[in-house]
Order: sequence, then structure tokens, then C-alpha cells
Amino acid sequence: MERITSAGNALLKLVRRLNASARERSESGKILLDGVHLLQAYAQNHGCAHATIVVSDSGMTNPEIAEAVMGSHATRVVCVEDALFGRISSVQTPSGVLAIVDKPHLQETGDESFWVALDGIQDPGNLGSILRTAAVSGATCAVLSPECADPWSPKALRGGMGAQFALPLRENTVLAVALPGFHGRVIGMTPHGGQPIFELPLLGPVALVFGSEGLGLRQDTLAAVALYASIPGSSVVESLNVSAAVAICCFERVRQQIVKKTE
Repeated sequence: MERITSAGNALLKLVRRLNASARERSESGKILLDGVHLLQAYAQNHGCAHATIVVSDSGMTNPEIAEAVMGSHATRVVCVEDALFGRISSVQTPSGVLAIVDKPHLQETGDESFWVALDGIQDPGNLGSILRTAAVSGATCAVLSPECADPWSPKALRGGMGAQFALPLRENTVLAVALPGFHGRVIGMTPHGGQPIFELPLLGPVALVFGSEGLGLRQDTLAAVALYASIPGSSVVESLNVSAAVAICCFERVRQQIVKKTE
């Protein structure tokens, strides 16, 4: 196993750039995985034959990390002392393992399309959580407007917990252009005034469109929406967190699928 002792090493500089720069991630086609669970999720979906792994001394004493690293068949495995690892990690409590891997490019599959379209979701943690919900609930694609956070940032990846490795993404997509081409119902979520989401049929091809908590759906996006829906609830709280709203709507579709199967 290779060992690096200098913070000025080119590989560790690359780690810091991938941590901090969406442009670096985009131009290089590389992303940075922080933590053993992301490494395992990526390996399960795409393999790690072309990965470069950086592990701390204490990380290699963790049986789960050691097993993941040794079983990864990565191109390059580098070990660094804990203090140096802490300098290149983006979290206060370093995980003990980082991996540089190729950004996956997934194709949409399935005859019954289910889009989760996101208009200006700027918090990367929220975005990651939403993608995780979309993936688990059976979405066939997540469509992200140009104003959304980078879904490949370390924080978004931690929030997604592997969703980005299994869910096809359309990034930097103008929703006003993409949604009219969707062959199904396009439902825009609004905090108030829409039809109750629990009363709408969500089976078959459907696109659920969510805006940011502050701005909602943009005007040009609104023009591409055929139907507006809301989540009924108490007026004591003004609105739900957008990730909670996505979960409620996506799993209402799952509920309807279950009911249909039991009929």
C-alpha cells in the first residue's frame, strides 16, 4: 500500500479541489466519496476498478473500512496519517476513508416514467435527501434545474447515501423546456390552493414538480405545469420542508401502487 506524508502531494491537492469545486468535478468527470457507506454503495452499483482510495491510519484499524478498501480492487490505495487525513476531509469528524471515482452516467429505463423535477433546490443536504427519497420510491429520473445545488458535492452525496449511483439524473435542465415533452401528467406542488395530493391519481406516467421553500416554482416552470397540488395539513406551520414534502408525495404514489396490486 502506497503512503503519502506531504500535504503538498498532487493527489491530496486533487482531493481538496474535488471537495470544494463543482467546476473541478464537472471538468474532470471525477467525484469524491467520503465514508465507507458511500464507497460500498458505489462499488455495488459501478465497481471500484478505476478508483483511487485514500485511507487514514486509524481508518485501516476499522474492520468495515479495511474490508471495503481491500475488497475494492481499486487502481490505487494510499494511506496517510490521521492529522493529514483531517486536513483533506470536509467534515469535522473525518470518516477515515475517501475515494476518487468516475461520475456515473445512468440512462433512464422503464416504460412507466416517474419524474421528480426540482426547481431551484439550493441546499445540497436537502437535495441529497430528496434524491434518496426519489430513488427509494421508484422514480425513473430526477430532473434538476440549473439553479439547483450540485448533486455531486460531498454534502449532497452524503445526503443521498448512494441515490446518485442508482437514480438517473438530468442536470442543468430548464424545466420549462423539458416538462412539455413529458408523456404523462405534470403536477406542480404548491403550499396552498392546489388539489389535495391524496385525492389525485398518481399511477402511470407522472412528473411531480417541486420548488424551493423560499421561492416556490418559477414563473416559466409554472407555465409548463398542467395541474397544481398541495399537501393538506394544519395552518399552524406555514409549510413543510421540501424534502418532507417530496417524501409525502412520492410515497403517496407508492401507496396507490400497493392498493392497486391488492385490488
